Amino acid sequence: MLAMRAACRKYLEEADGIGEDEHDPDEGGARRRMWGRRTAFHSLDPLEGMVFMSALGELRGVFGVHIARISSAYGIDVEDTLATILPANPDSEEPEATDKGVKRRQR
Repeated sequence: MLAMRAACRKYLEEADGIGEDEHDPDEGGARRRMWGRRTAFHSLDPLEGMVFMSALGELRGVFGVHIARISSAYGIDVEDTLATILPANPDSEEPEATDKGVKRRQR
């Protein structure tokens, strides 16, 4: 849980400032945030988009590893949509096989 919390904190630090506009005249000079209703991901410049996607990918990777460990250790089923972020099982020849011991639950 500590590693997952640290990953969230790192993601928030890296994503902080993405999509900000220091001088948005519609907001009286206030900063415009990516998470606000007025700014969408597709409106980011290419560099900001790469930074955001990189940070998001790292967060998903960390969560995938730890969710797989928790699922395997406690026999918890993982829904297919969540299982997409689990790491591949290196012993399997299937291209989308997940960690050993992880049970996938169909939706």
